[in-house]
Amino acid sequence: MARHRRVPALGLDARQLLNVGVNWLWNLKDWHSFDFGYRVAEPGRGQMFFEYESDEQFAPLAHKLAMVAAERVTHYRQLFPTLDAAAATLQGAARDSLERALDAGVACGLVGEADAAAAMFGRYGCAT
Repeated sequence: MARHRRVPALGLDARQLLNVGVNWLWNLKDWHSFDFGYRVAEPGRGQMFFEYESDEQFAPLAHKLAMVAAERVTHYRQLFPTLDAAAATLQGAARDSLERALDAGVACGLVGEADAAAAMFGRYGCAT
């Protein structure tokens, strides 16, 4: 899921930012979320915030945001081409995040890896 968002800044101007990530449909919510990935950072610059001043000024920046969003979507499609790949990737990411452990547990269970799922759920359960 990719989303361009306008964020009110001080005064009348607005800052534009880019969010790109994956939403796991097994985690039911009444809203969209970025369960893996989120704000896009530009190397050496940090998060991709751009001030909007005019359509003419912002047009090349909007093109840049669209190109970066397309690249990040392609990256996530390559990272998660199958449920098996999602389970493996999330298990690796679970080392750094308890939320990833919960998602890894679901993914592992869906691909029939009961022991791995139990380990991921156990990690999540022990910390809450």
